[in-house]
Amino acid sequence: LAQDCGTTDDIHSVCQSDNNTVWVLAEIEDVYYSSDAGNNWIKHAYEPCSCALNHVQFLDANTGWIASIGTVNKTTNGGDTWNEYFHEVGPPHRFQFIDENEGWGHTGAKHEAVIHTTDGGITWEVQYIDEFMNSVFFVDSNNGWAVGFNGKIIHSTNGGDSWQDQNSGVNLELRDVHFVDVNIGWICGHNGTILSTTDGGVNWKLEPPVVGDNLYDLYFYDSNTGWIVGDLGIIIEYTPLITATGF
Repeated sequence: LAQDCGTTDDIHSVCQSDNNTVWVLAEIEDVYYSSDAGNNWIKHAYEPCSCALNHVQFLDANTGWIASIGTVNKTTNGGDTWNEYFHEVGPPHRFQFIDENEGWGHTGAKHEAVIHTTDGGITWEVQYIDEFMNSVFFVDSNNGWAVGFNGKIIHSTNGGDSWQDQNSGVNLELRDVHFVDVNIGWICGHNGTILSTTDGGVNWKLEPPVVGDNLYDLYFYDSNTGWIVGDLGIIIEYTPLITATGF
């Protein structure tokens, strides 16, 4: 089901913070949110910077982060005010937190690395160097996946200390990955690519295309409710073809 937030700019990021609230970032500097599960969209008065915005995540109605060029900004009051953080490692281009303190990200600007924080994004440390990655996602403190160019997928079971390759079965650029538990996950990428797994990435299945455009980010609130965004204002409320019991 396609949604329209009123922009034709590329949509770089999406997240859902509760049953009804969805946030998206447009290509240049615009933040939009919906409080009715995507039926209507409002432009958020985001003030920390007038620059390209890369990624958004909210843990709940109050606590969230937005990454832009050079900084990570955090809110604890639903976006009314934001605190800006920067570290010499370089802030993440994309990131994902499992709680208010611990998260992982990927930065291509300086170190091209998977990076890790335990203080809510104030400081970051490099865990893994790989110039071909685009995004990283951890479902808990141990299990994570990262995706990138040429269909590359890597998986960690020890919090990012080491990584093993997984076979995507495609040779396209993969842009984002999201899991709802250690088994069920999805990946999106260029040319409308959507992959899914029900066994933690041991096997990945290419899903039927929804659009042919590049897809940049996806977020699943649960195993039945997903959002995918991409080129030219694409926002898709996505109902997956897999369930917790398999394909």
